[in-house]
Amino acid sequence: SVAIRAPSAKASNLAQTIDVVTWGTAAAITSGHTPRQLLWKVRMPLALPAIMLGIDRTIMYALFMVVIAAFIGTADPGQEIFRSKADNNAGKSLVVGLCIAFLGPIADRLINCWARERKKVLGLE
Repeated sequence: SVAIRAPSAKASNLAQTIDVVTWGTAAAITSGHTPRQLLWKVRMPLALPAIMLGIDRTIMYALFMVVIAAFIGTADPGQEIFRSKADNNAGKSLVVGLCIAFLGPIADRLINCWARERKKVLGLE
């Protein structure tokens, strides 16, 4: 049930962001902004937290694919895990595996923290 609820929370967050961008756009048009000012001063700053959350998901999925891609022989940290397993080097395998495992949550926390702070600055939260 947790896996079903998480995407809906992201989707509702995205829908809320789209509503705010639409509201901010209407206010900017009423104020007489040019299309370029509307894009760079209103739409991009309001949409940037949602864009960054999308980038965050992309990074997480890319890190999951690193180990899967090692099965087909890519030259990346996932391949180092397989090489160290073949050489019976448990220490190297553990270190590389932990690097991959910790890189994702660290990137996730940093991007989510930045997005949360940005939403507070914009008054979205």
